[in-house]
Amino acid sequence: MSELAPDGKCAAMMLRDPLEMICCILAAVKSAVCFLPINPEYPAEMVKHMLALADLVLTDEESTEIINGMEEHPPEINIDTQRPSQYKTCGFHTECGEDSPLYIYFTSGTTGVPKGIIGRNIGLYHFVCWEIRQFEIDENSVFSQFTPVCHDPFLRDIFTPLAAGACIAIPERREQLLDGNCLKQFVEEESISVIHATPSLFRLLLQSDSLTSGDFPALKYILLAGERLEGRLLSGWYDLYGERVGIVNLYGPTETTLAKLFYCVKPSDADRAAIPIGKPMKGAQVLLLDEHMQLCAAGQEGHIYIRTPYGSLGYCNDEKQNEERFIPNPFGDGNQEDKLFKTGDIGRILPDGNMEYIGRKDRQIKIRGFRVELNAVETALGSCPGITGCAVKAFSSEESSLFIIGYYTGDREYEQGELSAHIGRLLPEYMCPSGFVRLEALPLTRNNKVDYDALEEPENYGEENYVEGETELEKEVEQVWCEVLCKNRFSVTCDFLAGGGNSLNIMLLLSKIRLKFGYELPVAKVFAGITIRELAGLIETFRASMSQNDMQDVEDMVIEHTGQDARYVRVHKGNGFINVMFTEEEPDDGLLDMIRENFESPLHPHYIRPLNEEAVVLPDEIDGNGEETASFLNLKTEYAADEIRREVKRLTAENRRMGERITSAEETAERALTAAQYVRKYIPENNGTLLGFHGLPDRKALNGAMKAVIESEPLLRCILWEGGYWREYSGVPDIEIPLLDLSGYEETCQDKIMDEIIIPEFYHAKYRTGGRLQWRVALIRFNCASHILCFSANHMIFDGLSRRIFEDEIRDFYDKYRRNGEVICKKAYTCFAYADDVQKLAGAHQELSEQISEFTLRSRKLKRMVRGRENMVWKFTVDMKPLLREHTGITADERMARMAFQVFLAIMRKHFELWDVPFVTISDGRRTGSCSCYDSIGEFIDYIPFIASGDGAEEYERYSQYLKDYESNGINVLESYGGAGQNSVSSRMKLMEYLRSIAIVYNYQHYAADMREERYESDGFREAGQMKLINFVVRPGTDTITFIITSPVHIDNPKQCAENICSTSGNESGEKR
Repeated sequence: MSELAPDGKCAAMMLRDPLEMICCILAAVKSAVCFLPINPEYPAEMVKHMLALADLVLTDEESTEIINGMEEHPPEINIDTQRPSQYKTCGFHTECGEDSPLYIYFTSGTTGVPKGIIGRNIGLYHFVCWEIRQFEIDENSVFSQFTPVCHDPFLRDIFTPLAAGACIAIPERREQLLDGNCLKQFVEEESISVIHATPSLFRLLLQSDSLTSGDFPALKYILLAGERLEGRLLSGWYDLYGERVGIVNLYGPTETTLAKLFYCVKPSDADRAAIPIGKPMKGAQVLLLDEHMQLCAAGQEGHIYIRTPYGSLGYCNDEKQNEERFIPNPFGDGNQEDKLFKTGDIGRILPDGNMEYIGRKDRQIKIRGFRVELNAVETALGSCPGITGCAVKAFSSEESSLFIIGYYTGDREYEQGELSAHIGRLLPEYMCPSGFVRLEALPLTRNNKVDYDALEEPENYGEENYVEGETELEKEVEQVWCEVLCKNRFSVTCDFLAGGGNSLNIMLLLSKIRLKFGYELPVAKVFAGITIRELAGLIETFRASMSQNDMQDVEDMVIEHTGQDARYVRVHKGNGFINVMFTEEEPDDGLLDMIRENFESPLHPHYIRPLNEEAVVLPDEIDGNGEETASFLNLKTEYAADEIRREVKRLTAENRRMGERITSAEETAERALTAAQYVRKYIPENNGTLLGFHGLPDRKALNGAMKAVIESEPLLRCILWEGGYWREYSGVPDIEIPLLDLSGYEETCQDKIMDEIIIPEFYHAKYRTGGRLQWRVALIRFNCASHILCFSANHMIFDGLSRRIFEDEIRDFYDKYRRNGEVICKKAYTCFAYADDVQKLAGAHQELSEQISEFTLRSRKLKRMVRGRENMVWKFTVDMKPLLREHTGITADERMARMAFQVFLAIMRKHFELWDVPFVTISDGRRTGSCSCYDSIGEFIDYIPFIASGDGAEEYERYSQYLKDYESNGINVLESYGGAGQNSVSSRMKLMEYLRSIAIVYNYQHYAADMREERYESDGFREAGQMKLINFVVRPGTDTITFIITSPVHIDNPKQCAENICSTSGNESGEKR
């Protein structure tokens, strides 16, 4: 190579095997040769244009045929015919300067002619070093190689791991990237720790059939780039995996080298419409400029420019484009090397300083990470003989990424495949429209230009010459295709690609065909143009191939493996599957794997289900075709309340027996209630979590994880006695979480059971004292692919932040148990340590007791107002985006806290005729000074009194400082006040007097934005006995605030009051009376 392309010349590489491509790229770098990867599947004209820049071309056997078909081409080396002995092993030209051309990658051009971009040595080096440092890449890392070789992110797939001494995992077949199940299997089998992918490929991974929280144990980071990343794509991921795997959104065009902005995604970002592209990495700067090249204010839309010394050398042989896109820095010192690259993208700066990508004002889009110029697609479509006018437009769908529709006018109507074939000869597959629409005339604007806004997405493109299915099977297959392509109908003689399919929604098609019919449709058949009618024929043949002998063999295998009575095992054909039914409580993974390995037909997961003996399908209940007619598969639409309540009693009894086993161990400690727990004794409330499992959970691992959590958290192995003290026990026995199976009911009926019985009578059921554990747990099955762990606890041992701690611990222990078969607890913690932590946090400021006395006097009048009235509830959400865009001096979190406080004061002063507002604020109670406790389950919540007497904006500053001074010192001061120690009668009386004086509670749940929304959440602060409270709960989100107000006094339109205050930046906090 160094001899045929000396002195920094260019070597093109047309190779299908990524491993061979990597080896040749390394050879080029070693030889100081600029490399140019080319996809051999590109249209011949495009390949010819790219080769014009090359001095040499490396090919494999297949690519050689393409080269030989060209009249002119550079000198060629067919690597399949070379022998190492032919070449020298030394004498390479290895001097490569920082600005030396390293590679050339092509992107879409507006005229249809692709643009070559020359990358620099220092640019690639800068990115590789940044990624290694930022994500702590080392020799133990394993990188996926999913990016096509002709796309420049391929460089970060290979150079980052190679520079760090890490491994690269390359799929044997690219078809593995077209199926979510194969993709998942590859990531797990190769123990991949870092994935580079587009959001479209990430979506495909999420579409695999059976994701569980234990998947991907080695995975550490997923770096996404190339397309707009939508929040809705992430919600399912975070439900399963939490923050165990870091997700990073990258942004940067090829012209500035790989990526220059990044954003570490948080679970709360799943509520955003689009994920920010973040802030610049070290060595880059991003500027947002308006049409006059002036800097935009925060929240203002503008053009994104990137400034970096590590950019590319620009466009090959295109000085005009270089001058238009690489412009001198208008804010610089006149240095001609200091330039900004105009990306063409529109964005805005968010209040937290991150950049948000909005879109483009030109006609460039990205499809599956590839840059596409719609003008180039129009040029290709317009070159088709007989077309007199044309336009193309991009649309998006729920199921997939962007797709293109072509519109044309002409003297005749073309077949979809005819136009696709014509464009396919000129452009790569990802630029071809998914459908075509013939129009009588293109819509025009007043300026006689094409009116793209008037081009609507056709509802039924691809339905021309519609042929209806003749058999039920053809109609069923048609229904699947319509679901995948979002159509109303589909001709059984039309192939999938011609009707709008692409390489990504092919994956969804394969998955749905497998689930519905049990048939593994080869990817190659789809690309070969299979029709609905042809696929229905293949499925019919497949069904017929399953012999009765196969069924008997499977049945024998189940009986032998499980040791069950043959009377209660049934295996038969149905819907193209071998369905297995038996009475085991849980299907054994080893058995299922054994059946799948020995028989071609897959098992439908819904039919692998435990059955009671009386529900087993006997031979006379199966018809001659092997289809199921038994009633147990007919899901119930109604439920019997008495039957479900019996199940709830069973769950409660099993939890009680579990508690008895725990408390039969050795007693290790006895401790009085803390002040926070004493309050909860009189203001009872339950807390907990409903933690979802997708797929079939590993019951053994889940039981082991629950045992480990109990061993780690002392309050989960303590019992409460009537006298107001705890006893702690050690030596936790094996745990068996009871199961409630609701899979026999329809989804709507399951929801009713949860809402009407499980939540009120199990989750929120009152806890008894007298030697009982103060928590209960159950695993609830909705179907074989959906379970929830229902964990409820007395608020005396489980505050709001305990939920997050519990969820993190149970996930962590569950994953460790599945990997290692055992769990070692993270800490040795006792109830003594818990009580000591509370005492440390109580570092009392005794002067606070005087303010409590003043607070009590001020509260009495208000307390009389609310006595004897029924509570009313108002819940509403206020959009904070306009306000957040206006203020840049403080953080968004601080701004929302200020606004919420001013809304609270305004409503209290308006409706209760008070200027001095006495209220109690709820603190998490887990920190004071240098002492904090954020890793243990317990009740730390504190109630701190405050009297608001100033204007809203100024009063917030006093209130904020007050919390810093006295946090964790409200009830704790009164706990020790009286001089007789923790258990003194006087201190208890003082504490209860304080509680009885509370009339208003202000609860700003600052952690709410980081918590996933819980469907069955508790109602917040619940009053004890006849206490009536005005309870003001605030839950800040990413850019919204939710208010929940409970009051026995009517409040007139509080939402309007809140919106008025937020819209006027908090100036309407109430006038002093």
